[in-house]
Amino acid sequence: MVANTEPSKLSQGSTPPADGLRLELRSGRSHHSLAQWSKSLKVNKNTLSAYEKGDSLPDVEFLSRYATETDTPFLWLLLLRLHASKDDTTKKMAERLSTLLSQNGDPDMNSTLVPTIDPSSLGNSSTAGAKSTDCFQAGKLSRSWLCASGISDPEKAAFITLHDDSMEPTIPTESLLLVDRGVSTPTNGVYVVSLEGAVMCKRVQTVKGGFKLTADNSKYDPIEIDRSELGKGLNVLAKVIRVWRITTP
Repeated sequence: MVANTEPSKLSQGSTPPADGLRLELRSGRSHHSLAQWSKSLKVNKNTLSAYEKGDSLPDVEFLSRYATETDTPFLWLLLLRLHASKDDTTKKMAERLSTLLSQNGDPDMNSTLVPTIDPSSLGNSSTAGAKSTDCFQAGKLSRSWLCASGISDPEKAAFITLHDDSMEPTIPTESLLLVDRGVSTPTNGVYVVSLEGAVMCKRVQTVKGGFKLTADNSKYDPIEIDRSELGKGLNVLAKVIRVWRITTP
């Protein structure tokens, strides 16, 4: 099953739940210890713990630092923060922001079916034969949530399960990945790539003359690729947007 339950809660239209911020902050810490993460975010660890538990709410300065560290859209964090407030005026402002982020007022038009596809078919524009994941209601996610999460085009979003240990322990093998198939030229980030026909997940860094592919798993050595190989020996299949760890009951 999916250990992290916040995606299903956040997929119910464009309005997040009251505990959405707490769930987002805890998920964002990932494998980091509380002490490590609080140092990165320049906040007292007891304060960070209170944010993650929902005992107190962060200010916009903290949200800005969190957005930078996790590559999470600031407007999405702001929406979560507003919805977490118990003040009626603030909640009304949250609803107004939800409306602005939505593309129209029809909930069905505001959601899109996100297919679960085989990693080997990531390079294909068609999703024929794809199935909807059972981890989310009807396989649908809010279009505004997808855009706020960093997806270039909601129609390019997909779920995959990659049988690759390159990014262990950051991304455990068999994790469920939400990916953006609308990316062909990488910037710094984590991507699903095809290298000489082999599909793998790598941290891509742009360097002079090309790209450096690294794995968080120390048993794999870094790989440097000349820019001229892009689209030939190296193909960028998708950018990793969100990760959900899979656990057994």
